[in-house]
Amino acid sequence: MNIITKNRINMKRENSDIMDQVVTIEYVTPDGHKGQYVGAVKNGKPEGEGQIIFEGGRKYIGHFKGGLYHGHGIKIDHDGTIFECDYKNGVEDGLGKWTFPEGFVDENIYKDGVENGFGRNWLNGFLMFEGEYRDGQRNGMGTFYYPDGGYFRGMYKDGVRQGPGVVKSPDGDIKFVFCCNDIEYDYETPLC
Repeated sequence: MNIITKNRINMKRENSDIMDQVVTIEYVTPDGHKGQYVGAVKNGKPEGEGQIIFEGGRKYIGHFKGGLYHGHGIKIDHDGTIFECDYKNGVEDGLGKWTFPEGFVDENIYKDGVENGFGRNWLNGFLMFEGEYRDGQRNGMGTFYYPDGGYFRGMYKDGVRQGPGVVKSPDGDIKFVFCCNDIEYDYETPLC
């Protein structure tokens, strides 16, 4: 890492260790993305609060530990997409929220960089889906809401409806279904 000192400001951390300085340095993420880091460093690596402006205009603003994202951070893409999450040792770990310029919002629990937990999706303020995620996909019980007032509530596997569920129509009629690879069948129909 090339360190280019713009100014030297000592900062205190909560445990009273003194940071080296606030600097601007060239920064390369573990996956090879290059950018300029501005913030506190310790032993030549980002530590504490800082921000990176990557080639192409993407930004990360947040906390670092040992040169990795660690703590709360926000990523902003050049198109206005925002991802806000907690990080642990460089990977997403905690509540994460994607906000896209076209109005889509995705909130989920992340563990080791992957969606694993309860999640919700909205489009222009309308709740579209809420349910369980495992290994980055809808897996387990979930509810998909339709704009007309109906919904599907049932089991998902590897991102698609799979297994028993309930469909509510806009007029309030309820029917039990069985889904195979995202296709609904009447419960009386032979199962897949």
